Amino acid sequence: MQENSWLTEEEWSRLRADAVARLSRGESRNDILFDICQRSGLSWPEAEALVDTLEVVERKRISRGRAFLLLLVSLAMLVQGLFLANPLSEGIIDSFLRLLRDFSPAHIAQFRTAILQNWFLVILWLTLNISAMAGLITAIPKIIYPD
Repeated sequence: MQENSWLTEEEWSRLRADAVARLSRGESRNDILFDICQRSGLSWPEAEALVDTLEVVERKRISRGRAFLLLLVSLAMLVQGLFLANPLSEGIIDSFLRLLRDFSPAHIAQFRTAILQNWFLVILWLTLNISAMAGLITAIPKIIYPD
């Protein structure tokens, strides 16, 4: 492949390193291939073969970069879930604690009203936190033990 290119060895190494970095960030494969063709003079099939080789050879670095992105997204979702928990704690959790302290029809009605008023927040909070935890459980082992 390299024989068809006018790149020096240093430029060739930089091109491969850029491709690996872009793959680990999850950029579009076609954009990466187009850039390789533009910078190196390789044909599209040659650039595809290069990217295929890089994906095999640099698998650990690429998966570590993708896992790091997953970790960041999961942490952002977890933080969002914590911000959502504040209205939940003021409404539902407080009325639930009052219900536990004094199990009366008035407190049952208050708890039911709090759930009905905040049902969307409850579903959103559960979805965000379950998704964030699943992402963290998936990402952390890939960062600590990349293959």
